[in-house]
Amino acid sequence: MKAIYTPRHRGAILLKKLKRWPSVRQYWVGRVVMIWSGEWDAWWKQDACGYTTDSRLAGRFMFEEAERISHHAGNEKQIEYVPI
Repeated sequence: MKAIYTPRHRGAILLKKLKRWPSVRQYWVGRVVMIWSGEWDAWWKQDACGYTTDSRLAGRFMFEEAERISHHAGNEKQIEYVPI
């Protein structure tokens, strides 16, 4: 049975959803986001260098960059993009 993940953060979108429905991507282009890892229950830090549970220390990424650096992640990572 496949695990189904829903975004933990309001207004967020799961990488899994973007992979399944690429047309949704157009609504995110040009937005600033933070990257949440459900696997680690933490935010990606700037330059994708580690994780933090403190949202003030989380990296801020243009959506296009966030997608580029995290698109390789599998569904088990539970990656979500959270708009700022």
